[in-house]
Amino acid sequence: MLATGFAMSRTTRVGLGLALTLRSNKSANRFYATGAEANKPSNSQRIGIQQVGIPYEPYIPISYKNLSASKVKPSIYAVWARLKLWAMNWGQVYKFRSDMKSADKKYKPNFILWKNKAIEAYVDVNTRFAQKNLKPITQITCKYVFDCLAQRQKGLPLGNIKWELVNFNSKPKLVSFNAFPNHDGSPLMCQIIYKFDTKQRWIMKPTGGDVKETTRDVVEYWAFNIDPYTDAVCVAGSCFESNLEKSLEGQVVANQQETVRWMKRNADVFRSS
Repeated sequence: MLATGFAMSRTTRVGLGLALTLRSNKSANRFYATGAEANKPSNSQRIGIQQVGIPYEPYIPISYKNLSASKVKPSIYAVWARLKLWAMNWGQVYKFRSDMKSADKKYKPNFILWKNKAIEAYVDVNTRFAQKNLKPITQITCKYVFDCLAQRQKGLPLGNIKWELVNFNSKPKLVSFNAFPNHDGSPLMCQIIYKFDTKQRWIMKPTGGDVKETTRDVVEYWAFNIDPYTDAVCVAGSCFESNLEKSLEGQVVANQQETVRWMKRNADVFRSS
């Protein structure tokens, strides 16, 4: 019950901004009041997962190595926030599964399939961006991410660029799970943030220049939208590890303009922290 309570709180905070983007305030209040009435909506009632980015600033647990011995209280809170986020994720999954089972009693979330599709999308986006060929990834990126990639592509140097995923240094890990409701209270989509700890290689051959090869370890947090009715997956954006001062409860999205601002900001998967 504790975890479920946490989950309901986060759904309201995160989902409200999304609702403001998709519906009027009146509609948003209506579907939160009827959130338990989950029936599969028709295609005409639902927006596509490609229309939604990351509508807030997610809390990403601080790595243990980044905790500060000189800041005892914030470090203790960070550990507590990590545990609380785990409970919130569990509660979100429980409520999402219950809502989906209202329409289909045999429904089971395909977490393994979703993770595999997310990894494939992650590799495809990096590969196609380096190749300066974004057309093949239009279906696996939300519109905000695609627009950012198209803009960044203009700044790539002339010549041949190749990106390679050498290996995963550790298994991809689910960090955050959110289920967004439709206007009628039924599940609209899920948004999952994965931690990717990878070794990557960039090979660049500028026009008229020598080949330059760079291999490095990279830790990234990418978010993916999932359509629970079709298991389609697309990249929603990326985010960064939170600092010691960030509160887990500080995920309130005030209005439509702020929601869109966050979607655009989080859509640039190649930005620096």
